[in-house]
Amino acid sequence: MFLPPYSPELNPDESVWSYMKHQRLRKIALKILRSIKRTPSLIQSLFKHPQFKYIIV
Repeated sequence: MFLPPYSPELNPDESVWSYMKHQRLRKIALKILRSIKRTPSLIQSLFKHPQFKYIIV
């Protein structure tokens, strides 16, 4: 069977690394979001940015 010189989509190892990378990123993102959730002052400050003035009623 012919394999091109560079064909990561045909290498099962690449799928494993991709899965691991996405799982790790998901865990990190959830950790950061939980941290933000526990800091109401941070959330409020994010909405005070002039770009989001239209949201404040």
